[in-house]
Amino acid sequence: MINNLIRRDTGSILNIAKIFSILCVILAHSRINDCSYYSHLAERLGCLGVVTFFFIAGYFFNISKYGFAVFFKKKVTSIFIPWLFWGSAVFFISKEPKNFISWGNWIIGNGTYLYYLTILIICYLIFSISEKIFFCYLIIFLNIVSLLLTSFNIINSYLDINNYLNPFNWIGFFAVGILFKNYFFNFLVFINKYRFRIIILYLLFLLLSINLETEHGYFSKLAIINDLLGMIAVFSISCLKFFNKKNILKIADYTFTIYLIHFLVFPIRKFLIINYATQFFNPLVYLIVSLFIVLIGKYIAEKINLLKFYNTLLGIR
Repeated sequence: MINNLIRRDTGSILNIAKIFSILCVILAHSRINDCSYYSHLAERLGCLGVVTFFFIAGYFFNISKYGFAVFFKKKVTSIFIPWLFWGSAVFFISKEPKNFISWGNWIIGNGTYLYYLTILIICYLIFSISEKIFFCYLIIFLNIVSLLLTSFNIINSYLDINNYLNPFNWIGFFAVGILFKNYFFNFLVFINKYRFRIIILYLLFLLLSINLETEHGYFSKLAIINDLLGMIAVFSISCLKFFNKKNILKIADYTFTIYLIHFLVFPIRKFLIINYATQFFNPLVYLIVSLFIVLIGKYIAEKINLLKFYNTLLGIR
């Protein structure tokens, strides 16, 4: 009975995980950035969004269904256009120098949140070569090696590669998503059975790990454990029936758009209570405000017969 329920709700669980992931991304960008315990806790949790999004992207990777040309043609409208438009919009209200080089660095994510899209396209290109099991395992191995070298500052010292734009720090999570295509149901059955133990285990890891090291971001020494165990915890929470509601699931349709525009709603923070406790709840406020703006715009676009153009510009799938 439970297994049949999970099989039916697999798509919903993935959508709920996307919602938690975008909340983690917003938390990473809006947290109080100091040396406090709660700031480090927020940093750890904030890391879970990107790795989970890469896993989900790998899970849904389907270039063999369309072929290389058609697949990337679809990405022009679904990713590149909203990426360039909203990336540029955020750039022009930023404090960055307004020149072509600065804009280019911003768009590719050289020191900005847009690195995710650059790495995502690289993942699509790399796995267009092969999706075979051995190739995926090789990529995962290279990802682990790269993260270890990065965490000990070996790559930075000798190759001077931007950690966020180093694809080998991320593509293993995409590869895991590809590998799990045929086993995701069994994975969900397992974590649903042990979800509370998994969540408690991750919380214990959080509390312990923050005291074990001074760095707590994507490239800390315990980052691999945090990312993998935390991602499993995200899916465990996503299995809870409480979140499987129509109105909640609808938010998943707009997570990419919210990712692109969430920086634009940060000015409302002057109306919010900002402290160590509220930093964990304010991302939900930013998400709701972003969603409200998007839906109002969608309503207006529909009334003036520009809905297709609006959806393309905002990356609404």
